[in-house]
Amino acid sequence: MQTGGLARKLALCKLLDVTKPLTPTELARMVDISVPYASQILSGKRPPSAALARLIEEKAGIPRHTLRPDIFDAPSPVSPATPLAGAPASAPAPAAFCGEGAGGVIGPHALGYRP
Repeated sequence: MQTGGLARKLALCKLLDVTKPLTPTELARMVDISVPYASQILSGKRPPSAALARLIEEKAGIPRHTLRPDIFDAPSPVSPATPLAGAPASAPAPAAFCGEGAGGVIGPHALGYRP
């Protein structure tokens, strides 16, 4: 269960691409497990189940292959020049669309905002 404040905080961090260590208490609240178990998972002392690893990936953004490399393969890297699968050939490459060279941030001008 997420509290409103925690959900807003996580959404803001994702929006700003801010990375801060996740505390056991935050993880425990996100995926409804005990704080000691969350601490063991984050420290690598105890691996989560496959289902819990998927849930942690969904809720906290921690890739499941980092939690359970024994059962999940790392995703293949995608070249920034490679269009997304199913995208028309005229579509910009993901990195170009996201402002490559500008830290990957989409500015207000890219969204049609004009002062």
